[in-house]
Amino acid sequence: MNIQQISWDKKNGWDTLSNFQSTSDVVFVFADTDFFYQEECYQALTSFYPKADIISCSSSGNIRNAKVSDDNLTV
Repeated sequence: MNIQQISWDKKNGWDTLSNFQSTSDVVFVFADTDFFYQEECYQALTSFYPKADIISCSSSGNIRNAKVSDDNLTV
């Protein structure tokens, strides 16, 4: 199993890893509810992960590495 994390925020856009791979089968998305009402969000995720099942849920804070943050999307 390979694990990767990427994130998006209004200030910086998408923060992808240098060794980003789009061969995932399953993708978990955590974000504030507002992100799920934006078509651009889903379109970007399906372009990054064309073969993956995308599973999402809303959250009151997202964890990336050891940091908790709001107003972003963590994949």
